[in-house]
Amino acid sequence: MTLLGKVFLLQFLIGVGFCMLMQDPKRNDTKSTYAACFRSQPQGNEPASPDCLKAFMAYAEDMKNIFNFTKEQINYLWSLERETQSLLHNHRRRKRQAVYLPVRKECRLLSEMERQNLFYTVRSLKMNTSNPNEYDTLANLHRGDVQPHAHQGSNFLGWHRVYLMYYERALRRIRGDVTLCFWDTTMEFNLGMDNWEYTAVFSSDLFGNRRGQVITGPFRDWPLPPGLTESDYLYRNMTRGKGIPFDSRAASSIFYNPNTRIHSTITWEGFGFDTITNSQGQTRNITIEGEHNNVHNWVGGAMEIIKPAPQDPIFFFHHCYIDYVWERFREKMRRYFRDPTTDYPGHGNETLHDANYPMIGFEWYKNIDGYSDYFTQNVYRYESPTCQACDYSPYTVCGQGNQCIARMNYPGTEIEEGPQVPNGTVAAASAAGGTMMKSASNGRGFIATSNSE
Repeated sequence: MTLLGKVFLLQFLIGVGFCMLMQDPKRNDTKSTYAACFRSQPQGNEPASPDCLKAFMAYAEDMKNIFNFTKEQINYLWSLERETQSLLHNHRRRKRQAVYLPVRKECRLLSEMERQNLFYTVRSLKMNTSNPNEYDTLANLHRGDVQPHAHQGSNFLGWHRVYLMYYERALRRIRGDVTLCFWDTTMEFNLGMDNWEYTAVFSSDLFGNRRGQVITGPFRDWPLPPGLTESDYLYRNMTRGKGIPFDSRAASSIFYNPNTRIHSTITWEGFGFDTITNSQGQTRNITIEGEHNNVHNWVGGAMEIIKPAPQDPIFFFHHCYIDYVWERFREKMRRYFRDPTTDYPGHGNETLHDANYPMIGFEWYKNIDGYSDYFTQNVYRYESPTCQACDYSPYTVCGQGNQCIARMNYPGTEIEEGPQVPNGTVAAASAAGGTMMKSASNGRGFIATSNSE
């Protein structure tokens, strides 16, 4: 390493008081070393300890090799983790006091000011001219290489929970009072199949148009990184018969069915599933990940391909709902005296989804750490939609059976389609060696782009 590189690393680690807490089983570092890094607080120009420097160099090497990140991007992500560990440390010190936790609500149930502040902050994160672009750096953590680590197995839920925490932390750097919201697509499902695509969530007030280049709403004219897809701007391709919203029957089963009360009954490649039968008599197992895949396919466009999916801000609102569904399931587990923090099923790739395998992109965590209660005890909490609240929103209504239902756009009041995008975008990703994440409903895949870049 050059002298300049060593100086950069030393400067980077000065003042690191919140290093990694977890043991990384891929290396010989011990848990005591991580704990020592956490406690250490170098003063002035005092360099970090050799063990802490070694730990960071190993992390930086992995992030460069796996994600092709620059030192500026690695620096940015590491700084987010330092803030996260600072938050953990402060909450531990105040654990006997009442601590306010930011509340994640359904996006359509935010006040007008809350929603505008959040959407403006998301746009600011993307449109800033910093080096690196912070939104793109975070989005690139979800590239195709992550597919076997964070999808189709037990780590899907925990990995995306940590990912959302990083994204929310980045937003709160810009505006400290914003909190992620979730998009509950059971409200679209309850409209009935013929009306799904007319939901008012795809309006200029909320997410923008549903097909073609996004040219309305807060995420209009959203540039995509060069070479990511065949489009230069964010696009969607909502098409009837290709994916579905989150099935409200599946959500009800996950929330209330007493026969599904361990993680194996709702995770990919598990067992003991509840099932749903559609109008054609086809039966499918209920898994959170499978229902999640359906929504990606339903929105289409960038959302349908693993690597560019986070470039659509809908991704984070959708995954926030997936995290909400999981938290509701964890609450059910506790009612049946099950501990969700230790009930790690270990399904999927036997190595990459192993409980003690380091979490890709967040290697100071092990996969099982994503199942910790830390997040909802110290970082955020959820507020469930109520029919009373839905009746007061201009975008939802309380329907039959006290179910919240999405309102629909009035005909002719919204631009439904932007400029069309080349049809070969998805096909090209598949032909390039991408793998398919099987949909729960119809066998279509959530496409993972090739990792040959």
